Amino acid sequence: MRPDVGSAAWISCAGHLPIGQPGDQRSDDAWSLAYDWELDRKLEILGHPRLAVRVGASAPVAFLSAKLCDVFPDGASALVARGFLNLTRRRSLTDPQPLAPGVVEPVELELDATSWVFPAGHRLRLSLAGSDWPQHRPATGPGDPDRGV
Repeated sequence: MRPDVGSAAWISCAGHLPIGQPGDQRSDDAWSLAYDWELDRKLEILGHPRLAVRVGASAPVAFLSAKLCDVFPDGASALVARGFLNLTRRRSLTDPQPLAPGVVEPVELELDATSWVFPAGHRLRLSLAGSDWPQHRPATGPGDPDRGV
């Protein structure tokens, strides 16, 4: 896992001009598990996309970052929506539970609200990663207050 995956996306109210706008996501997509779907007709989405996925980890604390992107014919990848979950909070936001290393289980993740039109000829991309830097700081080890357990 690369702890710097996520740096191509926006940092709310910070960064370079135009403030808060994400850059091309290809650098993050390259270090993520990415799934692409070719679009032969226009696709419109509105609301909070939801991801249902089965995940496992080799450690009791892990993270899941999901990005929905619009991939243009030239390969540019535009961020449409993103979501992030500390997997110790996969069942409850108030009662964190460590993961059982090696056990795969279902997880649901809600992404940011969006309104987007994917033109025909573009691709819809779902990129999954274990980090989303600098939006979220990865756990550094035992005693880290952000570990979630």
